[in-house]
Amino acid sequence: MNKDLAIILTIIYLIVIYLMYKYYNYVKKIKNMKEVKATCSDVIVRRTYNKKYYMYFYKLKYQKEEEIITDKLRLPIFQKYIKINKEYLMMVNPKNTNEYLTPIEYKTYKYYLYISIFLIILSILFFF
Repeated sequence: MNKDLAIILTIIYLIVIYLMYKYYNYVKKIKNMKEVKATCSDVIVRRTYNKKYYMYFYKLKYQKEEEIITDKLRLPIFQKYIKINKEYLMMVNPKNTNEYLTPIEYKTYKYYLYISIFLIILSILFFF
């Protein structure tokens, strides 16, 4: 194994460890949460200097209380996916409603696992 390959594999494995850690944290959070339905009430685009933020506001009823939860994203990846007045599934901690996973986080947390598996397979192919 040459020096360049060792550096590339080290970087790949560090990324895999980080992605698996993020995935594990999401799974650990989800174990303590309940699934609820939330309605997207508003989408606001904010611009600051060279950055553009998408603010998503969700209304949800949990334990006879109506709450508004916000989600701030920089990338417009799900801009066309999230529609106003449409219901989405999200996770809320029953003991503390300030701890939650927004619909986008709830749908995409498995991507950390998929990307890490892909990187492991890619690193194995470097040996052949």
